[in-house]
Amino acid sequence: MKIAFVMPNTLPMPAVKGGAVETILQNYIDANEKCGHQELTVFCKYDSDAKLASNQYKYTNFVYINEVGRITVIKKIVLGVLNLLSNCRTGNVYIRKVSNKIKCKEFDFVIIENAPYYLPVISRKTRIKSVLHIHNDYSKSMKMIVKKYSDFLLCVSENIKKSYDVDEYNGRLSVLFNCIDIQRFEYDFLAREKLRNQLKIKDDEKVYIYTGRIIEGKGVLELIKAFILALRIVDNIKLMIVGGISYSNNSIDEYMEKCIREANKAKNKIIFTGYIDYKDLADYYSSADIGVIPSMLNEAAPLSAIEMIASGLPLIANKIGGLEEMACRGKVRFVGLGRNYIEELSNAIINMNIGKRVKNTISLDDFSISNYKYKLESELKGWTD
Repeated sequence: MKIAFVMPNTLPMPAVKGGAVETILQNYIDANEKCGHQELTVFCKYDSDAKLASNQYKYTNFVYINEVGRITVIKKIVLGVLNLLSNCRTGNVYIRKVSNKIKCKEFDFVIIENAPYYLPVISRKTRIKSVLHIHNDYSKSMKMIVKKYSDFLLCVSENIKKSYDVDEYNGRLSVLFNCIDIQRFEYDFLAREKLRNQLKIKDDEKVYIYTGRIIEGKGVLELIKAFILALRIVDNIKLMIVGGISYSNNSIDEYMEKCIREANKAKNKIIFTGYIDYKDLADYYSSADIGVIPSMLNEAAPLSAIEMIASGLPLIANKIGGLEEMACRGKVRFVGLGRNYIEELSNAIINMNIGKRVKNTISLDDFSISNYKYKLESELKGWTD
């Protein structure tokens, strides 16, 4: 098959700057390179490092959209106003350029990665079957656009699928779980020892780890407050916060400053690592003892839950949305969101029992790269019949 992937205009491909959606597609592209079964084209934001990295791919063509120049700036302003008036139907500079390139080529499918607002332009300018790959829950108005302009839907979890009317889509709606390189995240004792020494973590200290963006809604500030409460009861614990305010971004905003100020009350018991390259993330999981996912958002299917389970970490997580669906596959203690959330989270930190740090023994085949490739291609082939 000839498949086009349209990425959001935020991060480039190959995934040299990180990103959850980008990393998942990277896994699929790399798997396809080993067998060359499909002819792939990826439309994405221009980046010089990504452009250089793209030269190594034989079965994937990367088409970069470069938005520079005074005329482009004017177009962005005009189209921004028109989109507000037309409920996203006009499209921005990026997707209009992408759609013009797509209509000049032959594809079996166009897969739009988590950007439903691209659908009207793709639908209007091309006759190619469009597949929306849904990574988040959308507003009611956006779901109306999805219903009107998409041919097929791929959802990252059953939780997301349930928010759509299955009968309405009549076989055009499927679940495709996110994938990770499961072996990459296996527990590594040597990596654990090395990193704990580097971070000055004692052998008898129990380490809790959060990975992800440090933004409101992810529950990072609440986690810090809960951890500080726990320190009143137990002393030999540390909290490791891995990530920045956005992917590959170590700048500090107002929310990050709040987190840092609160963490300073813990007297060096909380470690901020900043953004860590995805290829190094497994070492941080190995160095920890318990994973914490305190998000208060209706997460669709957080990769961090599967990564932590793959590394053998027990989890503390909120019983909400797709997070519950992912976390329940491992050893988990759920915390209910409510008025006493910080206290409940603190109690979970205090009372979470763990044994000796060991490798994961839970089957995660549903989230393997090979399964992802098989399921994606099987769905597409089914939709061509």
